[in-house]
Amino acid sequence: MKWIRKAVLFWLSVSLPLFAAGFRYAKIDYPGAFWTRPMGLNAQGDVVGLWVSNSGAINGFLRHEGKFQSIVFPGASATFTRGINPAGEMVGVYYDSNSNTHGYLLSHGRFTQIDFPGAADTDAFEINSAGQIGGSYTDSAQVLHGFLLNRTTGAFKTIDVPEAISTNAYGLNDLGEMVGLYFDAVGNGHGFLLHGGQFSKVDVPDATFTRSRAINDRGDIVGSYVDASGAGHAYLLTDETFITLDFPGGTDTRATGINNRRLIVGHYVDSDGNLHGFAASR
Repeated sequence: MKWIRKAVLFWLSVSLPLFAAGFRYAKIDYPGAFWTRPMGLNAQGDVVGLWVSNSGAINGFLRHEGKFQSIVFPGASATFTRGINPAGEMVGVYYDSNSNTHGYLLSHGRFTQIDFPGAADTDAFEINSAGQIGGSYTDSAQVLHGFLLNRTTGAFKTIDVPEAISTNAYGLNDLGEMVGLYFDAVGNGHGFLLHGGQFSKVDVPDATFTRSRAINDRGDIVGSYVDASGAGHAYLLTDETFITLDFPGGTDTRATGINNRRLIVGHYVDSDGNLHGFAASR
């Protein structure tokens, strides 16, 4: 992967850091939440995700300059905030009263619903600086596909890995590169990179399952994988090298976002089975 570029690591303090395997980690917990799950971040380090209250309510969140704001799509039974661009525009998914899912854009305080034409369900995962939106949809036959939405023209483009039985597009950078997850003909899950119109498989060595979740403009990719013992880990792919990221003392760590300064966000399960967010950098 010669297209992967080098960068200088940057650390944005979130709380007191922990050090492990050459990285330092910090928790991200929505105040009073039962659990917290960061999903993405932008160049400035603003973090978005979702949090669950003690009563079971599921809402999105924005963490900006150390302060949390809850994000709720009007009338939704649940809201997930998944991506944010440098202008502060956010995308995500919400559940309606019939448990159907719809993508959304939140721009300048206004929500806009996003539905792939004819789809049973739509989920928006990422928005870049040009306002392009990446995500996934389920067709009438219950097959999952990725998509890229051009906001200027309103045109959707389907993203399908060749010969895959399903494709889920997650990450999108300012160069139009996309990453995600696909399942092959025998049901094995692999990460993918879409670069210059060509698909490449992204598999962590010896993993039984790999998911590619986000990509920055330098070509660094983060995601998660399952090892031969069934344990879940986060990974960073940089300079053609896979690096495992495990939150110290946690289990089932997953990375969901990376910006151009190589600040990484994700979530992990603690020893009591509770879900927390984290930020990490070298």
